[in-house]
Amino acid sequence: MARELCEKAVALDPNYAPAYANLGWSHLHDFMYYRPAKPQESYQKALDMASKALALDPSLSNANGLLGKTLLFGGKHYQAMDQYKEGLKANPNDADLLAWLAELHIWMGQPEKTIPRIKQAMRLNPYHPNWYVWILGSGQFWSHDYEGAIETFRKMSPMGAARRILAASLAYLGRMEEARAEAEKFMKENPTFSASDWASRAPFLRERDRQHAVEGFVKAGIPR
Repeated sequence: MARELCEKAVALDPNYAPAYANLGWSHLHDFMYYRPAKPQESYQKALDMASKALALDPSLSNANGLLGKTLLFGGKHYQAMDQYKEGLKANPNDADLLAWLAELHIWMGQPEKTIPRIKQAMRLNPYHPNWYVWILGSGQFWSHDYEGAIETFRKMSPMGAARRILAASLAYLGRMEEARAEAEKFMKENPTFSASDWASRAPFLRERDRQHAVEGFVKAGIPR
């Protein structure tokens, strides 16, 4: 439905950059999460829409974020970082770009850089969306600060798919009853999830970071 509305917006105003950016996000989310019939076609459409949006408005945060994240999921981590930093040159106080950059550090095996960046984004946008909290909790998890991650994730409302990382954090602390309860809740909401399928698509640079999550999920009771 979102894609259809964005396509109508583009038809009404071919120079409206935000519509191209949101159209691109719809294709990227297909590629990242939903296993479309032609994944490379979805990926290319995300790239094309990001390029189109940025050609119309180079300072558009959503378009810079889209291009950065598309590059990330194409395995181009350093190009993604360059893209986020280029966007921040235009607007150093862009909270969303700071948050995406904070997330990128997790995938690159630098979670210690995630936490100060996401906290800076939270200061810039005190009414931040829920996904900022997810990034903070993830940075704490991959920094092995499980107590901090648990405290952070329990502030999320709704918690959504971040519950799997909460379950893994509890499992690593040996709080197995709580871990299994959270894993059960997560699987009720995501009955087809498996740790190995998630791991096959997660764009980690370091294999040990990928396995750290997988082992935590399995320990908590999530299917391998």
